[in-house]
Amino acid sequence: MLAGCEHRYLADAGGWVPVRSETLETTVAGVYAAGDGAGIGSARLAETEGRIAGIAAAARLGALASPEAAARLRPLRDSLAGLRRECAACRHVARLAALVTPDTVLCRCESVTAAEVAEVLEEGAPDLAYVKRMTRAGMGLCQGRLCEAGLAAVFAHRTGCSAESLAPLSVRPPVRPVPLDVLAGLA
Repeated sequence: MLAGCEHRYLADAGGWVPVRSETLETTVAGVYAAGDGAGIGSARLAETEGRIAGIAAAARLGALASPEAAARLRPLRDSLAGLRRECAACRHVARLAALVTPDTVLCRCESVTAAEVAEVLEEGAPDLAYVKRMTRAGMGLCQGRLCEAGLAAVFAHRTGCSAESLAPLSVRPPVRPVPLDVLAGLA
């Protein structure tokens, strides 16, 4: 999102995910998305996607000839479909919303429970951003990557709206402040 890539809501992929080509390039030329940043999956799926994106990027930059890139991509693409099927069991977050109890932890990073989210929803929370501000859900280290789909599913289940109609949570840039004296020393 920070790179300006187009996203779409796919409940079975864990919520808002980048739109990608078959080589995992996003809608921003030269930006590839693989692994959990592109949807819920396994470590093996992330590794395979990373290899595909790496080969595609190398070919795009001219560091790998097209025939060689195609030959390297073929077995990886073949295994990708099977890996995606294996991960299907962990992709049914939306269907679990009805089973959530008040003590269910919806955001592990910030230890936010379903009861806390329900209280904010009962007060008339208009969107996920409001829930985030009032409960800290989605403000932890993962920036909502692990809890956003669950939060959206609970929001939708309790309010009757569709999860797809909710705007994605905003994320903070993956950067840290740098003191001016460090920057001055670079010259």
